[in-house]
Amino acid sequence: RPNAHPARPSIGELANISNNGSVYLAEGLLESATVIGHDENSSLPFLWETDTEGGGRFVMLGMRWFHSMDEHRRMVATVMRHCGITPVVQASNPNLWTSLRTVEGRSMLFIMNLYSAPMATEVSCRPAWSPTDIDLGKQKLEPMSVAAIPIDKESCL
Repeated sequence: RPNAHPARPSIGELANISNNGSVYLAEGLLESATVIGHDENSSLPFLWETDTEGGGRFVMLGMRWFHSMDEHRRMVATVMRHCGITPVVQASNPNLWTSLRTVEGRSMLFIMNLYSAPMATEVSCRPAWSPTDIDLGKQKLEPMSVAAIPIDKESCL
């Protein structure tokens, strides 16, 4: 049924997440489902989970958004933490996006500045082959650029 008011999605302490897309509210959940996030106006869930056969878990995030606010980053981080996923890249500037790619003992960290202004960040990462975080120091990026930082096992361990 249509919601009489615009959705106000909330997950724990993260209230009224910017709704610049669509929120898909669930009705008639499985008895085994646990609600993680709900709409404050209707109290219906948009984020829920249930265990699956074989010991797995199904998590449903019923939200589509244009990634434009820091609260969207915080929402994704909250859901990932709930799922037990630990970030492998730490950056001090949330406006820069990162991607760590690893094959055996070699990794490449990509830092992306999608803005039209120069940016900088302190960054560290933990490739799958590293027992500890690797501090890569301060990285400066020109506007609308990508920095590619090679990291290899021999030089770091």
